[in-house]
Amino acid sequence: MNLNNKSTDKLNDEIKFLQVRITELEKTEKNHRYTDELLRKTELQQKAILNTIPDMAWLKDKESKFIAVNDAFGMACGYKPEELVGKTDLDIWPRELAEKYRADDREVMLLGKRKSVDEPLEDKDGRIIWIETIKTPVHNDKGEIIGTTGIARNITERKKYEERLREAKAELEIRVKVRTADLSKINEDYKKEITETKKLSAKLEENERFLASIFSSIQDGISVLNKDMDIVRVNSVMEKWFDFSMPLVGKKCYKAYHCANIPCEKCPSRDALQKGKPSYELIPKKDKKGNTVGWFDVFAFPLFSATTNELMGTIEYVHDVTERRKTEEQVINSEFRFRELFNNISSGVAVYKTENEGNDFIFVDFNRSAERIEGVKRKDIIGRNVAEVFPSIKETGLLDIFRKVWKTGKPLAQTATYYKNKNIPGWRENFVYKLPTGE
Repeated sequence: MNLNNKSTDKLNDEIKFLQVRITELEKTEKNHRYTDELLRKTELQQKAILNTIPDMAWLKDKESKFIAVNDAFGMACGYKPEELVGKTDLDIWPRELAEKYRADDREVMLLGKRKSVDEPLEDKDGRIIWIETIKTPVHNDKGEIIGTTGIARNITERKKYEERLREAKAELEIRVKVRTADLSKINEDYKKEITETKKLSAKLEENERFLASIFSSIQDGISVLNKDMDIVRVNSVMEKWFDFSMPLVGKKCYKAYHCANIPCEKCPSRDALQKGKPSYELIPKKDKKGNTVGWFDVFAFPLFSATTNELMGTIEYVHDVTERRKTEEQVINSEFRFRELFNNISSGVAVYKTENEGNDFIFVDFNRSAERIEGVKRKDIIGRNVAEVFPSIKETGLLDIFRKVWKTGKPLAQTATYYKNKNIPGWRENFVYKLPTGE
């Protein structure tokens, strides 16, 4: 009888122990699912942010193989982003350029420092453009360099005037073992679940570091807002621009960025939230007193939940265009001054474009003094051949001077010559110049 009671007690103890183990495994499985969902949301957020960058952006591993690129990168080289995963620069660009890009990668990983360089790029149509490339080393949690990230912006226009994310994609397979009544199998599964959870946590931390690295690599402002216009996340560029409103996270965007108590009249994020589509506005840059000190191009992209497709907020991409605006204003003022001088100078001035390899000269402009001297109206001759309007230009030799100046680029003068103009005949002195534009 006592022997039976002892056996029963021992069995009850084992059952209780087994129940405790099962409860622990269920908790581990729940934590595993939570970590997996958090990882998936982080990767989708990375993908959304990477694709909102209008510039070319990419992520490479230590062997300079592409891990992820954005749509702008794919359009530049004529591939779909997913087709570029695992490829190298040698598979995409001309060899001379590809070798240079790879050498830059090696330098960045060797020195462990960010590198910025202006360099040529041949796009999918064979056109050579200039890009400003910023490459940054990427570290793991041990501080080891495991690859590079890059951002490239088209600066061709800037080169002309001067003389002018990683789409995170990882495949992760998760398998959860079904619990059994066998205690040893439960213990084995329990240990496997703990190991998998640690791996997922490490992957989550790595993805967060990648996201932070991409944020810091972008040289324009990035601001993530929720549906209530509260700032959820910003990069260091936004913190630098709006240091007088720090900390930015948690504040209303219009309060932090514009020192206002109500939403802006023109707000691309509000428009994106209402329409569920990307929106753009040219927004004034404010100082801490609310004064306008510059201008921003602001692109707002709606941010949707990966699971419910519910609109969660917006991602704002902010580019400082203050210098561009100043240049545009200077150009407008310069054109105005030129037009006033052109119209009010006492000498007659005509501007021609050339056709037929410099043999024909077509009127494109004619000032008021020229109208008075020649007795014709500007509106009647614009777009016409000079030899048709003034036939005597051939016999006086002026047409030959036009052709010679167009070929050599050197100015020539024609001494006083009598013209048989049917409207106002008389003596004319002519000075012929070739403009930098070819006119």
